[in-house]
Amino acid sequence: MKNFYLISSRKYQKKTFLLLKIRLVLMCGLLIVALLQAANGQNHPELNWQSFESDHFIFHYHNGTERTVKQALIIAEEVYPHVTALYDYEPATKTHVIIQDTDDYANGGAYYFDNKILLWASPLQFDLRGNHNWIRNVFTHEFAHIISLGKAMKFPISAPAAFIQILDREKPFRDNIVMEYPRGIAAFPISNVVVPMWWAEGVAQYQFKESTYDYWDSHRDMLLRDQALNGKLLSYDEAGHFGKKETGNESVYNAGFAFVKYLSERFGPEVSRKIAAAAAKPANYSFNQVMKQALGIDGRELWLGWQEKITGSYWQQTEIIRENARNGEIILESAPSYFYPEISPDGSRIVVAASEKADYLGMTSLYQYVNGKLKKISGSTRGNMAFSPDGTKLYYAGRQKENRFGSVWFDLMAYDFSTEKETRLTHNARVYSVAVSSEGKIFLVTVHDGTHNLLEMQEDGSLRALTKFNDGQQIFTLRTEKDGEGLIFDMALVHGRNIYRFNLADSSVSPIVSDDFDNRHPCLAPDGKSMVFTSDRTGIFNLYRFTFETQQHELISNVTGAAFYPVIHPVSNQLFYTLFQDGRFRLARLDETSAIAPDLAIYRDYHIPKEKYDPAEFLPIESEPYEQQFSRFFMMPFVMWDYDALKVGSVIYQNEILNRFNLYAQAGMNARTDADLYASLEFNGFLPTLFWENYYMTHHLDAKRGKIYDFYPEENTYSFSLWESIAGLRYIYRKQLFEMTGSYGNYNAHIKSRQEIVPGQPQMFSYGYTYFKGGSLEFRYAGDFVAPTWQSDIHPKAGFDYDLKFAYDINRFITGFGINSDFGTLQEKYKADNTLRAEIGGSLYLPDPVLGKSAISISFDAGWLQNSRVDSFFHFFAGGMPGLKGYPYYAIEGSNKAILSTSFRFPLIPKMNLTLEPFTLDRVYFAIFHQVGDAWRGSFWNDNWYKDAGVKDALKEGVLGGNWKQDIGAQLRIGGWSYYAYPLAISLEAVYGLDDFVVYDQKIGGGWRFYWSVLFEFQRRQWGQ
Repeated sequence: MKNFYLISSRKYQKKTFLLLKIRLVLMCGLLIVALLQAANGQNHPELNWQSFESDHFIFHYHNGTERTVKQALIIAEEVYPHVTALYDYEPATKTHVIIQDTDDYANGGAYYFDNKILLWASPLQFDLRGNHNWIRNVFTHEFAHIISLGKAMKFPISAPAAFIQILDREKPFRDNIVMEYPRGIAAFPISNVVVPMWWAEGVAQYQFKESTYDYWDSHRDMLLRDQALNGKLLSYDEAGHFGKKETGNESVYNAGFAFVKYLSERFGPEVSRKIAAAAAKPANYSFNQVMKQALGIDGRELWLGWQEKITGSYWQQTEIIRENARNGEIILESAPSYFYPEISPDGSRIVVAASEKADYLGMTSLYQYVNGKLKKISGSTRGNMAFSPDGTKLYYAGRQKENRFGSVWFDLMAYDFSTEKETRLTHNARVYSVAVSSEGKIFLVTVHDGTHNLLEMQEDGSLRALTKFNDGQQIFTLRTEKDGEGLIFDMALVHGRNIYRFNLADSSVSPIVSDDFDNRHPCLAPDGKSMVFTSDRTGIFNLYRFTFETQQHELISNVTGAAFYPVIHPVSNQLFYTLFQDGRFRLARLDETSAIAPDLAIYRDYHIPKEKYDPAEFLPIESEPYEQQFSRFFMMPFVMWDYDALKVGSVIYQNEILNRFNLYAQAGMNARTDADLYASLEFNGFLPTLFWENYYMTHHLDAKRGKIYDFYPEENTYSFSLWESIAGLRYIYRKQLFEMTGSYGNYNAHIKSRQEIVPGQPQMFSYGYTYFKGGSLEFRYAGDFVAPTWQSDIHPKAGFDYDLKFAYDINRFITGFGINSDFGTLQEKYKADNTLRAEIGGSLYLPDPVLGKSAISISFDAGWLQNSRVDSFFHFFAGGMPGLKGYPYYAIEGSNKAILSTSFRFPLIPKMNLTLEPFTLDRVYFAIFHQVGDAWRGSFWNDNWYKDAGVKDALKEGVLGGNWKQDIGAQLRIGGWSYYAYPLAISLEAVYGLDDFVVYDQKIGGGWRFYWSVLFEFQRRQWGQ
């Protein structure tokens, strides 16, 4: 029959494998949510884990965190009845608590669907929050998340979300493509939990009525007061989501805490339970409506009333301060923050940790202040710094690069001003602060298992412990006395800080300033007879001078914001300090330091709450080696609209508690029985992650009617089934991805033919065959070095990324049929189209030096097949959404491709905040772009060989003499949030193809093409996410 079935189906088989990759684009959106439930960070096979259970919790901890886990046990069982009673809700299973101390990093996480809490042992130091006993505070905060959000769930806990997905495909321009590439793509969630961030974080900080583990301290009041006085309080809608710069994200926490506290005082503490119960109703997707149902008052109305109340109160309470303010002169204020100023002994050098050209307070680097300008001398630091006695060197705690396990530590560094080089003096010492005596002795603060201690560096570089604190003490600022006999430092244990002296002779510790206020940041005067420190004894942090002889202190600043980090110039006696004012930590200078009468700084009666707390009251524990434990199975149903058919399916996933295993699967089917199946397994027990992915897909085409030899009627139905399996290992190191994979797959076709050679006597024929089988060995190396800024997701302004793939493809593609000599049946005949393959892509992002807020991006994508004679089934395609957007995806193809894209993007509305609950559109950016590129068969550089008569001359040229195709276009990006927590990324594009050419007798180009997407993030090489 002259290979009849092959000839009839060949026009449909080409590139059906692309279905695989296209569907995965949507799958990645689901995978993001799944991974958010179980992300413990890097693999840590070097740790030995232990476990034990209490009445309501299961604890997991590794070697070196024994003290922290014992403290967590006490606080966990202590707060359990209070938090669960407040919400009338208890978890169905015991809550897993993981204690981790793998980085110099402080945080906590509540994975409320997994019923799991992750805590870092290191205590938090954040300049917008006061100091509280770390584990007591962070555990209660995260457990309040588990309970409050569990109470607010609309559906069973095993269903975190559902998804609506859409694929809008290009119009077909030739008949040998089964499914065209998308021109539009959408993945949109339907969330189980719908609460604004101010409520989620507000109730977690409020905790419960009797709680003193966190309270409305002077730092929180500082931020809210400053915003009220400057007319910058967050609106009800702005407080609903994160994604802000400078103090913005913390303001969500802060405003939420204050508002929840206000609601609890007005309506009673049970108000949180009522609100959570109303939020759990499936029909309530507007939190404004939730508030009205729970409290009988509109949420926005309550918010505005609360803001009006506190604004009036703050203006009244600060009236006398504003009339008698003493702020000094502001020296630096262009960056969000200037911390830890330090001055050399001769007064010739000033250094400061500053967030220059950054959007976040904590993204500081070390700078020298020279002639009114800042000169960067090192990267990220923490704690206070110290000069050598001669002022030629600076000692500080510098952030080190990740080690092979992904851990980041701070070590003692020395910067030499004469050589402008820095030297690392310790290794993995976990240094926090540094002090240097007049004799050149170096003293350090280090942290381990949530406790800080004092150490001295010996002449041989070793460290000698001076203290043996083991109860969670937190030491921050460190100074040496002028005579070298003692150390002065501030320390926190329960709430706030006090100032102490360590006697180097007898190792005794004695208080200097210790009372019911937060006393911090001691700075000794050059003569050693007094010190300046910061205290909140009026409820506002101000600067005070303490005289050692009289043991008296006096007020020397009077601000409405706050004053921190004082340092005295050794020559001029001018006082430099950090002034918090109008949302920024500015560097200021105070020339007048005479005493201010206390009655000119009256604000409010303020004291740190007292409570009985014995940090040494630990319960005995009996732990056992950790055994693998898994979360429940989670299910996320979805519907997908694709090719005029609705596909219904579900994602299921399960995580191992320590993230050693991750199982993820998806299945979907439509009425035509087109099916997608996907399953992956990750193993994180080794340093590289091992993974295994499997794909299976089927697709059916509508019956095609025709005539055999232009005479006999026939009707053919085609179906395809594809499977592929990929195994590999993945390792992420310092923002770089290293991945090695091996894959194998089969692509199959099946034909059902109804023929009527004899009129009225139809005959049925059925035949199936495998038209492709093969695999690849691939190495991938990628990096993401795009600068993290407030808008880097929608508008990357600086940095670069790249993605390189090198592979050997083993391809077997059908060429026809032969007769099997053993069975006398038809058998496929294949051609070996093996080839080396290389793909290189990258983007460079440059800030516009003229306009400032705009940026230029230059992107390059190239591909090369060593075997240029491969069947066009294996070609690169250079059109459509991922390529030259002015032309159809399949219109430009070849064994080589090269595309250069240049864009200019700028903000239209950088802060819009258009809200229709629970959705918010908060920023709009516009870009114009130009693309030039091509795909062709033959040599990458030029084409001296050309034989394929089925492909038109548009594919004949190489890089050096190419028939380049160009397009120009415009893109509108709208960023926002759905359900308050899910990122929303909307993109609209219009592109005009500048060139026209003919492919398969079809004229291509010379017109407009349009693209759109609604996803969780804007398209960029964000493999790290």
